Amino acid sequence: MGMPLLNYLKKNHINYVSSKVEKKLYAYGSQKPLKVAGIFTATVKYNQTVIPDVEFAVIEGEGQALLGRDTAVQLGMLQIVSSVSEAVNLDNRTVFEKYPNGFKGVGKLKSFQLEIPINPDVEPVIQPMRRIPYSLRDKLDRKLDELLDLDIIERVDKPCAWVSPVVCVPKHSGDDIRLCVDMRQANTSPSPYSSIDEILHEMNGSTVFSKLDVTWAYHQIELKPESREITTFVTHKGLFRYKRLMFGISCAPEMYQKVMQQVLQGCERVRNIMDDIFVHASSQEKHDRCLENVVRVLYEKGLTFNRDKCELTMSEVVFMGHVLSGLGIPPFEAKVKAVVEARESKTSKLKRRLADAKTLGYYDKSAPTKVIADASPVGLGAVLVQEQNVRYIPGPRNIADTLLRLVKNDPAQQSLDLEDAYVRFVAKEATPMAMTTREIERASENDAELCAIRDCLVSQQWHRIEFKQYLPVRTELCSIVRDRDAERKEKGKMYSDKRRMAAKTDIRAGDQVL
Repeated sequence: MGMPLLNYLKKNHINYVSSKVEKKLYAYGSQKPLKVAGIFTATVKYNQTVIPDVEFAVIEGEGQALLGRDTAVQLGMLQIVSSVSEAVNLDNRTVFEKYPNGFKGVGKLKSFQLEIPINPDVEPVIQPMRRIPYSLRDKLDRKLDELLDLDIIERVDKPCAWVSPVVCVPKHSGDDIRLCVDMRQANTSPSPYSSIDEILHEMNGSTVFSKLDVTWAYHQIELKPESREITTFVTHKGLFRYKRLMFGISCAPEMYQKVMQQVLQGCERVRNIMDDIFVHASSQEKHDRCLENVVRVLYEKGLTFNRDKCELTMSEVVFMGHVLSGLGIPPFEAKVKAVVEARESKTSKLKRRLADAKTLGYYDKSAPTKVIADASPVGLGAVLVQEQNVRYIPGPRNIADTLLRLVKNDPAQQSLDLEDAYVRFVAKEATPMAMTTREIERASENDAELCAIRDCLVSQQWHRIEFKQYLPVRTELCSIVRDRDAERKEKGKMYSDKRRMAAKTDIRAGDQVL
């Protein structure tokens, strides 16, 4: 705040505690610090929320007072969200309001039953029941009742040729389980996925994105009656079988992908990978029209969405491990964090370069494309580049800067000479240069740091070492201790052998030796 506001507060007799300021404050985008007159702490109240000892900084001059983010959040005046859960369509109503039943419960694809292809040469297998831990049996009972109520499974009251065991996997919440059936005997019938590369290619020009999540995706596809027997599973409560597509069938992902692609035919600017449906467009108006259309189509087909996992009208969205935005594909923070927080080593420079990677562009099949490659005796690197909105980047930040320095600036130099020189360089540098243990010992004999470490390895008195950075890895170090007396004896023996060989020679004094 400025001095005029502070003077106004003083006239109104507010209770505060002032103090001198030692830290520097900077305005947004400024390199010069603000002229701070001082700081004070006071109690702040908004509605029914009271926060004591809030720090305020007073600057010299006039200006509007600013409230910090943390204080604004604590007072309930500011709410920070990671996604927008409301998207307005063409008639100024949200898709949640227009299709309320499309975001409730578990739906079922209308007028369709899926047939699971089974290899007739495979003999049916009846597997024994796996013991369910007593601590999970109540949760399994609730899960079976839930699936029965939702018409996803049904009881089996007759002998079956196929019976598979179940495994209960607790979810992170701890209140529910995931029911897994061992279905490795099912036949496979692969159908092609929409690869992430195909979707990224379509992102050119898109600035508004939405991601829809289908609730219990597999369970919204009904199975044909003749395909249900193979899904039979055994529990402590008897036999059950699925009436819907289930997890564990080896061909389920490919079959579900194929079904969803057929359902989404005709929906513009819409792609899916498994249960994630991605909507993108170059403007808000086009996006809302595409979003409303895909929600309407799937609602009319009987499918439902998980509202809590839907992300609508976003400037960027995470899709299949990639961050997609109107500017391109920036680094995914969660993946970069794993690289940055790795143990410090000689690759620290590489980690920083990976973490500071710039935003990548979307692939454009119509743009001129080049592959810039380079090789060394120990590695190969390549970069795929395209001419999209070309701009000049000076200095070493230009990716081609290193490549242009690989050749001499000599117009008379012939390409054949360059190739020969490069082959000679590779042949020379690729030759391994290994040091013997003795050479390493000689090089380290006069190094004070290595001598101190060697003494500690022998005496185990690490508390006396001056170089404390080696303490965490002291159990990983070792030293070669040579027997000096044995070395002297070995050298004496070699010298005697040479004298003995010299004595046996036929060469005499005065002989001419060529």
